[in-house]
Amino acid sequence: ALNSAVPFFDRRAEDGSRFMVYRLGNLEVRVIQELNGKRIGAVLSIQGLVQEGSAASAVSTSDKLVKATMYVEAAPCGTLRSRYYVVFATEDGHTIVTEQLADGSTTWAEDSE
Repeated sequence: ALNSAVPFFDRRAEDGSRFMVYRLGNLEVRVIQELNGKRIGAVLSIQGLVQEGSAASAVSTSDKLVKATMYVEAAPCGTLRSRYYVVFATEDGHTIVTEQLADGSTTWAEDSE
């Protein structure tokens, strides 16, 4: 299905790496294509988003992401006994933290400590 899908997001980095995001139903496929053509990807569920904090977003829709860091930590439960979350930094200095919880829901926190 991915071969015939059109990316929702398709951009190239300065080093030539290509970043693509596909949406297929309630799944989001994120792919990085390296210069040698090798693709690395992740499949995420985009349902069940739980946003923390106020209803008003601190991050503008025109604010650009400049850095994404994935953290992996040990966890007491789960198949892999680990949890992971991603911290995004924006051009305007905001931070966004998102994590998929054990129950499948996803958190989204902006400018949290």
